[in-house]
Amino acid sequence: EMIASDIVVEERNTSRIGTTIATVAWDASSPATSSFSWISYAFSITHLGAVCGHVHRVVAYAGLLLSTKLFPWLNLSMDTYKRLHYFFVRAPLGMVVDLCDRLSPLLNPGIVRDLRTLTSIIDLPLLFFPFANQSFYFKSSLVAPSDFNGERYMFSCAVAAHEFIRMIEKQRRDKRSSRSNIRQLNESNLRVYGGGEAIGGGEGLHHNVSSSIIVAGANHAKPTSDLLWALTQPRGNLAIRFGGWILAKVFRHTAMEVEIDVASFEALSRAISLSGSSSKSNATPRVVIIAPTHRSFYDFLIVSYICFTLPELGLDIPHIAAASDFASIPIIGWLARRSHAFFVKRGVGDTKKKDHDLSIRNNLTRITTERKEGPTFIEVFIEGKRSRDRTFVKPKTGFLRS
Repeated sequence: EMIASDIVVEERNTSRIGTTIATVAWDASSPATSSFSWISYAFSITHLGAVCGHVHRVVAYAGLLLSTKLFPWLNLSMDTYKRLHYFFVRAPLGMVVDLCDRLSPLLNPGIVRDLRTLTSIIDLPLLFFPFANQSFYFKSSLVAPSDFNGERYMFSCAVAAHEFIRMIEKQRRDKRSSRSNIRQLNESNLRVYGGGEAIGGGEGLHHNVSSSIIVAGANHAKPTSDLLWALTQPRGNLAIRFGGWILAKVFRHTAMEVEIDVASFEALSRAISLSGSSSKSNATPRVVIIAPTHRSFYDFLIVSYICFTLPELGLDIPHIAAASDFASIPIIGWLARRSHAFFVKRGVGDTKKKDHDLSIRNNLTRITTERKEGPTFIEVFIEGKRSRDRTFVKPKTGFLRS
C-alpha cells in the first residue's frame, strides 16, 4: 500500500493553501497522461449507466448538463449551491419521506426503504461540486509512473461502480424470487457470455467472457414508454424518432431479443478516433462505409436503430443506400427519405456502362459534402439483394464503381 503524508492542496492561480488532507494523490509533477478531470469521469459514468440501464438516459443527461454547463456558467459559490441543494433536493425529499412514513401501512415497504437509502447519499453532490468547477493540484511524495494511464484508470472505476450495482440488483432479484417462488423477468439489458453459457445476473466481467446489450425485443427492459423514449433521445429528426418508436413496438412483437456486440461497435469508434490522432493523418475519415449482410427485411433498419438507441457508441445514424423499389411505396418512401435513405437503381451503377445511373454519384456527393463534425456514415448492402436461404450472396460492384 502507498500512503501519502503531508499532502497540500494547491488551487490554480492562487497561493498555497496550508491545509493537510488525508488522501492518496499523485504529485502535480506527474505526467499529464496520469490524470483525468471530474467532467471526463462524469461523462464516462453517465454513458455507462445509460447504456447498461442503471439510470434513465434523460435524467442522466439532464444532470450532466446542469453540472458541466449550467453551474460553471452561473459560477455559483459553495454557499449558494448548498442553499439551492437544500431547497430543490433535500427539503422536497424530506417531505416525501415524512409522507411515506405516515402512509407506510399502505405502501410497499421497499419504497420506504429505498427512499431512506437515498437520503443517506443525497448530499454527495455537495462533496463533488468543488471538483466540477475548479482545478486542484496536489503536492505529494507520490509521482505517477510514466506508463500510468489516467483515462483507463478512470474507466476502470466506472466499471467497478457498474459491477457493484449489478451485484446489488442481483441480490434484490434473488430475494424477490425467493419470496414469491416465481421466476423473475430479467431486468437488465446487459448479457455476459462465458463458457458457452449466458449469464444474466451479477457475475463479474472477466477476460474470457464477452458481453452484449439488448436494444429491443420482448425481453428488452424498457425504463419508460416507447414514445417518451423516442422523443427524448439525444439526436434524430422527427421522422427518425417516429421510426424508432414504431420499430421498438415491431421488434417487441416479432423478436425475443435484438442483441448487439458492443465490442465490435466500440472497435469501430476507437479506430475512427485513433485515425484522427495518428501521425499519419491529421483528420478523422471523411466517410465510413458500413456493409452488413442482407438476410432479412430487418437488416436495413437495425443498424440505424442501434445508432439511434445507443448514441454513446459515437456513431451517427447512417445514410442508407436503398433499392428504388421502396421510393414509390406510400408513406414508407417518404419516411425513408427523411430517415437518411437515398434510393439507387439496381444494375445501373457501373460507370463503364452507357446507361449508368448518375444519381448515385450525385447523392454520394451531396451526402459527403454536408457540413458536419466527424465522418459521414453510409450503409450499403453490397450483396445487392436479400438472401433467400440465409447464405452469402455474391457481392455486386456497381455501387463501388459509381
